[in-house]
Amino acid sequence: MWMPKPVYEAVPYAFLLGGVAAIASAFDVSGVSHLLILVSGAMLILSSVVVLKMRRDARRWARRRAALKARLRYGSPSVFSPWGIKTKNR
Repeated sequence: MWMPKPVYEAVPYAFLLGGVAAIASAFDVSGVSHLLILVSGAMLILSSVVVLKMRRDARRWARRRAALKARLRYGSPSVFSPWGIKTKNR
């Protein structure tokens, strides 16, 4: 599914805000509703953290992959591994 970039970038923060709001509002109710709202809020916060971490990791690997391709294409005075560890020239 395609989303405009500003909406795509805002989704995890909306999840985080919704989770915090749900947990804060859970203390105004009692009974089973209290537990359901707490669990929903915790799931929203957890999902936002997971999405943010996955995006960070994907962007980090994309940068490393692009840097490696550039080094392989244009050459470099030193040799680097794909994991960013400098190795000796041979």
